[in-house]
Amino acid sequence: MARYGGDEFALILPETDALGGRQFVERLRQVIARHTFPDLGPGQIPGLSAGVVAYPHSQVLRPEDLFTQVEAALDRGKKSEPDRIGVSGEMPES
Repeated sequence: MARYGGDEFALILPETDALGGRQFVERLRQVIARHTFPDLGPGQIPGLSAGVVAYPHSQVLRPEDLFTQVEAALDRGKKSEPDRIGVSGEMPES
């Protein structure tokens, strides 16, 4: 994990496809929701929106392309509702 921006972090999950990445972020969101943050008021829970991209990806030829895809997935997640996960590319059938 590395800080990518002010309140943005990047995670690299080796050997994880888009579905696995989405599931990981969902579990992370659940852990955050259960955690007590002493600096927040009672009942306040920090939100978590995420963009997930699996690599290799057809539109990623350079490292910069990967971040472009992640930003687009994050924007899709945020536009659907706050506290959502956007995924770039196709998800396997469940």
